[in-house]
Amino acid sequence: MVAAIGAGFSPKLAKDYTPSTWIYAAEVGLRSIDSEKRASVTGVQILCLVLLARQINPDATEKNLSWITAEGLLRAAMHIGLHITPSRLPPMSFYEEQIRIRLWATVIEIYLQHCLEVGGSPSILAHELDLELPCNIADEHFDEHTTAPPTPEPMDQFTHTSIQITLIQCFAVRLEIAAFVNNPRREGLYKETLQLASRLSSFCKSNHQRFQRDTRPQAHRFSMRLMDLFMHRFLLALHAPFAFRAVADPTLCFSRKVSLQVALTLLDRSLCTDDDEYARALLVGVGFFAGPTIQAASIVCAELISQMEEEISMFTLSPGSAGRQVLCKVLDDYINLLRRRVMQAEPDIQLFLLFSGLIAQIEASHSGRSVDKAIELAMQEGLMDCQKILEDRAQPDLMIEPSLDLTDQFTLDGISWSANELQDWLSCGGLEAPLLMPAFQ
Repeated sequence: MVAAIGAGFSPKLAKDYTPSTWIYAAEVGLRSIDSEKRASVTGVQILCLVLLARQINPDATEKNLSWITAEGLLRAAMHIGLHITPSRLPPMSFYEEQIRIRLWATVIEIYLQHCLEVGGSPSILAHELDLELPCNIADEHFDEHTTAPPTPEPMDQFTHTSIQITLIQCFAVRLEIAAFVNNPRREGLYKETLQLASRLSSFCKSNHQRFQRDTRPQAHRFSMRLMDLFMHRFLLALHAPFAFRAVADPTLCFSRKVSLQVALTLLDRSLCTDDDEYARALLVGVGFFAGPTIQAASIVCAELISQMEEEISMFTLSPGSAGRQVLCKVLDDYINLLRRRVMQAEPDIQLFLLFSGLIAQIEASHSGRSVDKAIELAMQEGLMDCQKILEDRAQPDLMIEPSLDLTDQFTLDGISWSANELQDWLSCGGLEAPLLMPAFQ
C-alpha cells in the first residue's frame, strides 16, 4: 500500500506498474482472513492505507472495493477501542500508546474528510470524542523497545506529528461544520455560519503564524499544503452556498469575499508542475484531492459572471479589469489541469466540458457574442479534444489489467511476491507485526 500511494506521485512508476492491482491484492488478502485478525491495530492501519491509496489512484475506485469505507474504518477502529484514550486503558508501553493515539487521529480525519466529500452527516459528535494529542516527537526518537518516554519538542518545532496535532486541535470545530453544512434544515442560519467560520479562521490564522517560524519550510511544503487543504475546504463549504446568492442579497457579500479568497488560494496551489508533490496529488487524485478544487473553480466562475451582470446592470461594462484578467487566468489554468487529468488520471470529461462551457459563456458575454453559439462551439472542440486523448490512452501498452489473477507475480525494484504468498502471510499472523504509521507526514 505504501508503494501504491507513492506511485501516484511518480509518473514513471505509475506508468511502469499498476498500483490499482496492488490495492486490489491487499483488499483480497484482507477479505480472506478471519475477521478477528482483521480487527487489530495493524489491520486498521492497512485499512487506512487502502483508503488513502484509492484517493491517489483513481483506477482503483473502479474495482469492487465498496466494503472498505470510511464508515467501516471508523467502526473497525472503535471495535478495538481506539476511541478510548490509553490513559483509561490497562497499562501499555509508550510506543503502543502513541500508535493508538496517532492511528485514532488518522481514522477520524479520513472519516471527517469523507463526510464532507459525500455530504453525509457525521455519526460522531464533538462532545462525545475522547481526543488526546500525540506527543510532538520525531519517529526516529522512539520505537517498540523504548522504555523511558523521550522529551517532546516544543509545539512550534516541526516533527512528524506536527500536522496531525494541528488537525486534532481544530477537529471539533470542523466536525461541527461538517454536521452543519450537511444538515438540510440549516437554510437561513447565516449567523451560525459566521460564528463557525470565525472560529476556524481564527485557528487557521494563529496556526499559520506558528508554522511561519519553521526554518525548513520547503522540506514540509507538501504536509503544510495538505493541512491547509483539509482546513480551508471547510471554510469554503460554509460560505459557498451564501456566496452564490450574494448578488441578489447584498447582506451576504462577506461570504462572497471570503469564498473567493479561499478559492483562489486553493487553486493557486494546485496549478503547479508535476514536480510539485502537492500539485501531482491534485492532478491524479480523487475524493478530497479533487473535490475542493472543483468547488473553488465554481466560485471563480460565479464571481466572474456576477461581476459582468453587475456591470451590465449599471451600464459600465469595461473592456477588462486587472482583477478579471487574474480570475480568467486562474480558470484557464484550471481547464489545463482538467485536460491533464483526462490525459493522465481519471477522465473527468464531463467536468472538462462543463468548465469549458462556463469559460465560453463568460468570454461571449463580455465580448457581446452569442452565448449559446459560443458554448456549443466550446463543447464541440472539447469533445474532439477528449476523443483524441482517450484514443491515445487506449493504446495496448497503456491498458490496465481489469482484473487480478491471483497466480500472477508482482515485482518492484527486485522484490517479488505472489498473491498467494501475500494471502498466506496475512492469514498466518502477518497482521500481528507492529507497524508505525504516522498520518499526513
